[in-house]
Amino acid sequence: MRSTGRTGAFFDENVLMVIATAGALVIHAYSEAVAVMIFHKIGEMLQNRAVAGSRRSIRGLLAARPDQAVVETAEGFRTVFPEDVWVGDILLVKPGERVPLDGEILSGRAQGIDRVLMLTGDNRCAAETVSRYLALDGFHAGLLPEQKVAALEQILLKRQAAGKIAFVGDGINDAPVIARADVGVAMADWGPMPPSKPRTWCS
Repeated sequence: MRSTGRTGAFFDENVLMVIATAGALVIHAYSEAVAVMIFHKIGEMLQNRAVAGSRRSIRGLLAARPDQAVVETAEGFRTVFPEDVWVGDILLVKPGERVPLDGEILSGRAQGIDRVLMLTGDNRCAAETVSRYLALDGFHAGLLPEQKVAALEQILLKRQAAGKIAFVGDGINDAPVIARADVGVAMADWGPMPPSKPRTWCS
């Protein structure tokens, strides 16, 4: 007999449903037996519907994934498959293109973004360090949640008429300012730490 690597597969949900239905019939609980079968069938239908939806979503994500990446080499830029990109390679992503892989932005910014500012409760030294490391356009440090809202209100007054403001922060301390922005993004966790510790700036 060839082993399938599965243990306890005999007692799956179908076997358990047969046992439950048979037990109900034995004790003459016919309505309960019918109800067990009906509820089980409804559960199967809902499960199949959820699985089909998940598969469609996965197929959509795979279809949206770029099938090529532009890598900088000594001879210039070269188009390769994403799986051929090595850690540390520099990629070129033009406005409107999808990003093929996770990475760090070395220069440039997304089309349509005019300024990137940081509103933080950290001290000025830490804020300036992060701001310089990420090449931000400015920062406001030492702010309480209500002070972040006030700072955003000032930014809203100075913005261009056709512009929109997006704010990214955690969903607890930054909830008031996220709600005030035109576009609010609440992050449950931060991304990976930088490969090297940024130089500390204290001016």
